Amino acid sequence: TDTGEFYTVYTTMILPNLTANPATKGVLVNIPDVKSIPFFTTVPYNAIPLDQATADTLNQAYSAYNAAIQNPAFGLSADEIAKRTISFSAGQNAIVIEDETLTNLAGFDPALLSMRQATAEDLILLPASAYLGTEDPNSAGDTPPSGKPWGLGTPLVDADVLIPSEIQAIDTARTAYNTTIKDAADNNDNLVLYDAAAMMEALKASGISFGTGSVTGDFAKGGAFSLDGVHPTARGYALIANGIVDAINAGFNANVHKVDPVNYPTIFLK
Repeated sequence: TDTGEFYTVYTTMILPNLTANPATKGVLVNIPDVKSIPFFTTVPYNAIPLDQATADTLNQAYSAYNAAIQNPAFGLSADEIAKRTISFSAGQNAIVIEDETLTNLAGFDPALLSMRQATAEDLILLPASAYLGTEDPNSAGDTPPSGKPWGLGTPLVDADVLIPSEIQAIDTARTAYNTTIKDAADNNDNLVLYDAAAMMEALKASGISFGTGSVTGDFAKGGAFSLDGVHPTARGYALIANGIVDAINAGFNANVHKVDPVNYPTIFLK
């Protein structure tokens, strides 16, 4: 959503309805960083293990591609050539991904895809874990190599990855949204802010203890997030509810009781 449009909708449509009755009080909730939830952080950029023989086979298959992108006619900088060069070795290997910010060489040769290997600055989305390393059924006979597995011979597509420019765009928009939300709370005595973004960061960094137990942001085993990697479990939502209650009690001098998150179900995969 355009940040200006968000500001307009939030300040001229949503807030007036929330605050139309002077006796009404409420809590505004900000937007967490996508980098704090397991949907975007579970799959490492170097998720695929290879033995030396497989690495050698892949390197041979990519040798023509690596040589072709060095063609002076394409006008690629040394930095872009280095970024696009595909290389594998024994051990954990960076996933091959599409990157639309690379120079489009399809007009010269459709086989020269805009692809590179991922770095720690990229975020691989959780659903990609289901097919990373499996054969792309549409690639039989393609080169390189024939029968290309996802993330090795077939790059993960744009929908599977957030590249740095996309992450920056998301961060910029989220910061603007959260400024609008915080300003609304700061400028109205009947509204308080619950910092959900800070809570999610705490889950990611070290987990949160609540007296009778604790949860972390780890996928499938931390207890805070459901198996979609985005939405909290009932226990995670209970923790959020307690945070909102804390904001209400502190902001309005109230005495709303909190719940014990351990009484709410969660999931743990071993």
